[in-house]
Amino acid sequence: MASVRRVACTLLACCLVVAGACSRDEGKAKGARAKGPAPVTAAVAVRQDIPVRLKAVGNVEASATVQVRSRITGELTGIHFREGDDVRKGQKLFTIDPRPMEAALREARARQERTRAQLTKAEDDLRRFASLVEGGFVSREQYEQIRTTAEGLRASLREAEAAVESAALQRDYCIITAPADARAGAVGAHIGNMIKANADDWLVTLDTVEPVYVSFSIPEVHLPAVLALRQSGTGRVLARPDGGDEVEGRLDFVDNSVDTATGTIRLRATFDNRTRSLWPGRFVDVRLTLATHKDAVVVPSRAVQAGVDGPYAYVVADGRAELRNLAVGVQADTMTEVLQGIAPGEKVVVEGLMRLTPGAEVVIRAADAGRNATASSAGGTATEGLATGDNAAPTSVPTSAPTSAPTGAKAGEARQ
Repeated sequence: MASVRRVACTLLACCLVVAGACSRDEGKAKGARAKGPAPVTAAVAVRQDIPVRLKAVGNVEASATVQVRSRITGELTGIHFREGDDVRKGQKLFTIDPRPMEAALREARARQERTRAQLTKAEDDLRRFASLVEGGFVSREQYEQIRTTAEGLRASLREAEAAVESAALQRDYCIITAPADARAGAVGAHIGNMIKANADDWLVTLDTVEPVYVSFSIPEVHLPAVLALRQSGTGRVLARPDGGDEVEGRLDFVDNSVDTATGTIRLRATFDNRTRSLWPGRFVDVRLTLATHKDAVVVPSRAVQAGVDGPYAYVVADGRAELRNLAVGVQADTMTEVLQGIAPGEKVVVEGLMRLTPGAEVVIRAADAGRNATASSAGGTATEGLATGDNAAPTSVPTSAPTSAPTGAKAGEARQ
């Protein structure tokens, strides 16, 4: 019985040894199958123009704002527009009760007619006394009194005429019209309210939204370039509201002093705003074009990684990943200018970077070939660069890629 147990234990031990060996062989086989070319997505470096732009946050302002107030005191009897309407220059907005002003006008006209009648009588007396004084029938003193009375009535008539004009103007002020094409805001009074002349409370605010202004600030270091743009009239500014489309305007104002607290200079651009995408008070992303780099070598920004020795990228050469240290220039939303390290036509890795080491075998995914070619050719329409500073190339090439390639800001990017 004991011999049978020993035989069984021996057989069990042999089975365990064989099973372990098989497992090791299977693991080695799987490891061998796992090794091989790393699949990556690549894009071709191309030459194209890339603009150098400054980024800032701007605030939209109405090109004109008018707070409408009444010039006369009276009861508000009519509102002839709706809040939020677009109004035209000269359009009737409010009516103040005109009856008191019309009565004052009639009174002024009556005084004018009375004074005119008195003047007519005085002029007749003056002509009659002129003949009498020559014949010695009246004294010179009496004649001078009549002449003085006539002169005083002429002045009174001019005063009465001015009073009529003033009363007519006051009556006209009963109708309040729009001073310019604008968009009406909230109404500050209601029908039946007593309105005071030139009161602090306004009736409505009108904002001109075609065109509009966008104000923003940039670092003072860029002031010489901005002044050159302003003088040449070529300052092109792009503004994009959150969730909206980008619109183009022109730089038309540079402030006369630098803000010493922030070291920035205030600029303003004018936008036609026919689509009404820019709304007064709203914040927008602004980009000001300073210059354009012609025939620059550009690659997708995803391909440029930040390493210990500066920016780098992987280039596919002869089926292997070659690590290149780069000197980069301006950066766009999707593209980056390469000053040194990559030549036009070379393929750079944009996806699959985490698996790569220098010299590793790679295979470009066939499904992405057409997409990469399209992206490379279309990149010229979306390369809107940002002003950069330090473009020096790295002096040493790392022996291996970082274990994790951060996608932080590239060298020299200047943002607001």
